[in-house]
Amino acid sequence: MIKQIRGEMFGEHPSSKLRTAYQGYQGCKPKDADVIILGKDPFYPLDIEQSPIFDELIAYLETGVEFYLDKPGVTYFYHHPFLSKKYGRGTLWRYHSNFRRIFGKCHNGRFLSNRDSDDYRNWAKKTTMIELIGTPTYGMSIVDSSYAKKQADSEYQVMLNSAQNSEHLRLIRSLLFGSANKTVFVTRETYSLLRGVFPILKKAFPTDSYIIEDLYTNASNTSLKALRHPSAALKAEYFDQLKIVMNKAYIKS
Repeated sequence: MIKQIRGEMFGEHPSSKLRTAYQGYQGCKPKDADVIILGKDPFYPLDIEQSPIFDELIAYLETGVEFYLDKPGVTYFYHHPFLSKKYGRGTLWRYHSNFRRIFGKCHNGRFLSNRDSDDYRNWAKKTTMIELIGTPTYGMSIVDSSYAKKQADSEYQVMLNSAQNSEHLRLIRSLLFGSANKTVFVTRETYSLLRGVFPILKKAFPTDSYIIEDLYTNASNTSLKALRHPSAALKAEYFDQLKIVMNKAYIKS
């Protein structure tokens, strides 16, 4: 059983430093993004303040991906502090490692091809990760029973539909329905929640989660596309497909 706060299985993260630094996204500013990866909630371990990468995480959240661009003393570029060698290789590392893997083969943090390394660096400048909930959370990713999952889901819905989260949902609305030439990727579970918030989204998620299918396109060429969850087991050829789709996304802007 995970550690609980006030009996909750899911909730707002207790770290005031983390909550203050988090600006509703991870990566570049949403208005500058060509590619947006839309997720469920910005989960962080409860003990994140004790992590050796905590200060780096705070600096990254305050500065954005620019924190890593041309940074003195950095031996190789990475887009997120969960890829730091100081951080363990858990689910959060795997999520970001799989995003990096889209750009090519990588060994010990270094790309085998200079072209792939350049693509990763350049595309990271134009990519951001946004969640349906706009404040750091804890708990959802590590519930360990069906009862706990049911409680966590209920607590998630309360936060998703809270007055506190309404401004963040307006940001997501503006990106999906009012922005131009952006590509938004969404996983099956997040898309199901998204359809509950925005009923205009009618199309079903593909049965085969490896299919990168258009789910919605607005009048200004911003598209919503199906994505297999980056933390899941992924076939090697899926990374090649994603790179082709993402390359088109960066070019169309």
